[in-house]
Amino acid sequence: TGNPLAGAALAAGRMPNSTVVRSDAAGHFQVTAPNGTYVMVVKTGYLQASKFVLSRNPQDFAQMRIALKPEAVITGKVVDEDGFPAIRAMVEAMRYGPAVDGVRNLNFEGSVQTDDQGEYRIEKLQPGKYYIYVNANDSSNWDRRYTAQYLGGTLEPNDEHAVEVRMGEAHENADVHLVKTEGVTVSGRVEGGPSDSRTGPPVNLSRTSGTMTSGSGAALLRTAGDNTFTFRHVPLGSYTLHYGNNGSQLHAGDYAGELKFDVGTSDLTGLVLTPHPVQSVDVTGQIVMREGGPVGAWMVYARQNGEGTPAEVSP
Repeated sequence: TGNPLAGAALAAGRMPNSTVVRSDAAGHFQVTAPNGTYVMVVKTGYLQASKFVLSRNPQDFAQMRIALKPEAVITGKVVDEDGFPAIRAMVEAMRYGPAVDGVRNLNFEGSVQTDDQGEYRIEKLQPGKYYIYVNANDSSNWDRRYTAQYLGGTLEPNDEHAVEVRMGEAHENADVHLVKTEGVTVSGRVEGGPSDSRTGPPVNLSRTSGTMTSGSGAALLRTAGDNTFTFRHVPLGSYTLHYGNNGSQLHAGDYAGELKFDVGTSDLTGLVLTPHPVQSVDVTGQIVMREGGPVGAWMVYARQNGEGTPAEVSP
């Protein structure tokens, strides 16, 4: 709207490591921001915003203007087939990103756990069309026949049940009525990799639809020490079985592997997953300033599954 916002929190760089200041009643602020960094802004009810500080003219900083956009919100309730609330279910808002080589990818945009009434509220959303996805999370009393599914009870995103929100809009009553799926049993063993007699193999199953991969929601049974795995109530579809003895944070020497397969109407047994040690590689490059001049010291992140391993860049 162009109106000033009071009480917005601003900091240069990452907020946990920077001094935070607040905008005054007229929306004005003063923050120390070295050239070549970001000024981050947050305020309740608005999307986070940032401004890159890069100029040879100090007057450019005195005229800095940062516009905050009102957030969109989606709320609703998750219930089972008997109408009882699904407590501590994980609800995610998914949205298609720009097409790459003609293929659209469905991206995670926000998530929240349902409360003891099965209700959820997902905030900080951009305007757009969202697909609401529900899975069991860590709920121990979850009936695993309620596999991971979208609003509308489907295993795939469906435009008929998509939720579209405008900037600043709160969309209510996006209620999810879970549908049971008996599915089949998928079982097998891990051959190779480190062995730990105290626990079962670190495996997980993901469902693949085109280029999109998501959790299957199937119940996993593991027997300590024998490297076997069993998934119950796996629906029809294409899947990838993953092995990782250090989760998503892989380092050189960790073991990882995957096995792709299709699930039909019959149980699938005797699968063999063979993990291999991860090999490290070195990545080098050069940073060049668009406007010329010295580069200075920067931080470069090599990202894997959204996490970063920092490496300092020498000027």
